[in-house]
Amino acid sequence: MSYSSQAMHLLLKLAKREVDMAAEQLAKAHRTANESKAQKEQLLFYREEYVVKNAVRLSQGMAVVDLQNFQAFLDSIDSAVKTQEIVIEQYLEVVKQHMKFWQACEAKKRKYEILIEKNKKEKRALELKSDQKLMDEFAITHRQFHTAVFH
Repeated sequence: MSYSSQAMHLLLKLAKREVDMAAEQLAKAHRTANESKAQKEQLLFYREEYVVKNAVRLSQGMAVVDLQNFQAFLDSIDSAVKTQEIVIEQYLEVVKQHMKFWQACEAKKRKYEILIEKNKKEKRALELKSDQKLMDEFAITHRQFHTAVFH
């Protein structure tokens, strides 16, 4: 393996490592975004459960203070849901950034793979050309020898 070939393989190895690290970061970002979505769903479920649980009390009439507390609690859950939606959007943006980074790393790795394959093909072509030249020289020498010996 030539010096430049070794260097290309080292660069490819480093690029693969970078792709792996980028993939791990992307997976982590996906998990975090999904966890945030699950938290929002839990808040919505809890809100619905709270409303259903208090529906009977609401239909029978509630004291003004209890009704204010009920509404304040719903408002706080709604506020938490809105906050969670903002957090989800932020995490989805992080996912997009990690996806772009992973794609860039993958493209870089692929370029090294293509260059290495191109170098291998060029080396094979040179070897074939060299072999063909030797065969041609042998054939010419062999013909000259036969011509000189048998004439």
